[in-house]
Amino acid sequence: ILPDGAYAAESVYWRPFLEENVFPPRLHFRREYKEGSYFSLVTPWTAGSPAYYHWMHDGLMRLYGVQHLLPADVHYIVPARMQPWHFATLRVLGIRPDQLVSMGPWDTWELERLYFMNCAMPSGLSDSETDGWLRNQVFAYCDVREGERKRRMYIDRSASRHRRVVNQTEILAYLKPYGFEVIAPETLALTEQAKLFSEAEIVIGPHGSGFTNIYFAPRGLILVDMLTLDRLVIPQTFYSLSQSLGQTYWYFLTEPVSRENHVPDIYVPLDKLRATLEQIGIA
Repeated sequence: ILPDGAYAAESVYWRPFLEENVFPPRLHFRREYKEGSYFSLVTPWTAGSPAYYHWMHDGLMRLYGVQHLLPADVHYIVPARMQPWHFATLRVLGIRPDQLVSMGPWDTWELERLYFMNCAMPSGLSDSETDGWLRNQVFAYCDVREGERKRRMYIDRSASRHRRVVNQTEILAYLKPYGFEVIAPETLALTEQAKLFSEAEIVIGPHGSGFTNIYFAPRGLILVDMLTLDRLVIPQTFYSLSQSLGQTYWYFLTEPVSRENHVPDIYVPLDKLRATLEQIGIA
């Protein structure tokens, strides 16, 4: 909230987003004054405990082109619920834990100086220059180079709360003769993920944050996104990212499996997977 009471909103988002997401007035909450300089990494998509894609694309991308302009004593505002991998990505950019301040969902702060930068691209859309910047930052920190395309990967979402593949045993049995290995990215450190995906030839899996690791995959990678109809409104997320990185995107529709009070899981028709791999030239 600016001194005149107006809201500073995200200029890169479209009008319906601003109309449908009414900003709650917080002036009746006690405001806490904070001295010093601050830069915000909190976005509409990174509040709470931000998912991998939204943190990488919508949060960290705010630092593209501006980080070197910030004062040495700047503090970075981050969401309150951070996971170890959040801190790992910040270390990539040279940001120390003592530079972070956590902001809870109902905190109301009055800051002495706030440096603010909106994201280079709206969430779900990518740009080769900014994507290349983040990719190069991770490669340099992890001592990784783009490798030979030789690994075929299936992204496992069994540990997720939704969009799990209910017939995964059948799918893995079909993929095994073609040399696919099962990858659960959330079990790997950032350096391990970067090294693994730097050698990827093809990545297949249900739509989800695990695909964010194509940031580290070579040009020419083939990505196969298994979508449900309700996710068809946002297929551009990884299509756009893969295109900006010189990769190829495929998708086909799966069938939702209802769960009470939960986002549905999915059933993957084997014939659709087989037809897709045949068109790609693998099966």
